[in-house]
Amino acid sequence: MKTGILSISGAILLILTPCLPASASESGIITITMTAVETTISISLDKADWALGEVPEDAEYKTDPEATWCTITNEGNVDVDLGIQGEHAEFSTLLWFLSEDGTNDGVDSYPEYALWYHIAGDSEGSYTSITLTETSAKKGGESMTLEVADTEQFGLKLLTPDYFSSDYVGKEMTTHITISAVKA
Repeated sequence: MKTGILSISGAILLILTPCLPASASESGIITITMTAVETTISISLDKADWALGEVPEDAEYKTDPEATWCTITNEGNVDVDLGIQGEHAEFSTLLWFLSEDGTNDGVDSYPEYALWYHIAGDSEGSYTSITLTETSAKKGGESMTLEVADTEQFGLKLLTPDYFSSDYVGKEMTTHITISAVKA
């Protein structure tokens, strides 16, 4: 009797043996290799100067061409939002104050000038005022984002003070516009 039981157990074992590897789970190793990339924010302008020469009181100047005078390029590796900010024009201790409302009607002792920018693709004659406070650059009324390797073109417009005293005549007034970029 013991022989029969062993034979049946042996037969069942032989029948189940080929099925065992199929029912066992396979295991493996997955290797993931990554390289961390530093975020780089970098923009460039193809123009950095706009020399007007001698200018009279209450005169308007536009870059030529109006909306495509300067090209800004996103040279970083992330999309960026652009900001723009102006400053007072100066020569030594003499100042032309940058207008906060786009006009040039300063009070007697403070000559005021105005600056604007125009983005290519905006409606013709659509200029946005540049002020002392950094603001988001706008295109079509919306904040402007520049994608990686993309470019955008713009132009400038200047309105000289409606008056300036003889102290200013022959003096080279200089101002700067700062265009900034932050990760979008």
